[in-house]
Amino acid sequence: IDALNKSLKLNNNHTETWFVLGKIYAKTAMYDSSIASFQKALSLNPNLFIKTYSQIGIGESYMALKQFNNAIVALEESLKSDNTNPSCYYSIGSCYAQSGNFKKAIEIFNKVESLTGDLSIKASTYNNTGMCYLNLKQYQEAIVYFQKVLNIYPNDKAALSNMAITYSSLGNNLKAQEYSSKLQSIP
Repeated sequence: IDALNKSLKLNNNHTETWFVLGKIYAKTAMYDSSIASFQKALSLNPNLFIKTYSQIGIGESYMALKQFNNAIVALEESLKSDNTNPSCYYSIGSCYAQSGNFKKAIEIFNKVESLTGDLSIKASTYNNTGMCYLNLKQYQEAIVYFQKVLNIYPNDKAALSNMAITYSSLGNNLKAQEYSSKLQSIP
């Protein structure tokens, strides 16, 4: 952080430095500073990548601060830069899920699924969709999505744990134990 701030003293209009500083502040949970740094990067007419990911960074920082309305505004702004970027939609879906709007989160996560071929993004999206269905007590739908994760990554600990929780919620303790046992057998 000190080196970046020194760099900014030499050139306060260096977009990439403000962007990197925003990312570092976000990773160190300094969200107000992160938001300010990303906003400064945006004010300097950045390229498409920095514009899109600065908006995502602002949204995710607001999300971490539990300011979900501000987060949604910032994240939806990222779609104006790149409306085919699965990261934009993923972050919006995550924000809706964290704010308890599970139906809207599912709708957005379905969009992510259609935009990406990246298996790790798909798996994470499936897991989040499953969690939304679990929170809505739509257990069979949750199982479908957790199984999609396991079809990609058979030893995914989160999906195995979520399957155990879902089957336990259904009162199927035998299946719940099966997934718990598999989870415990993974090193």
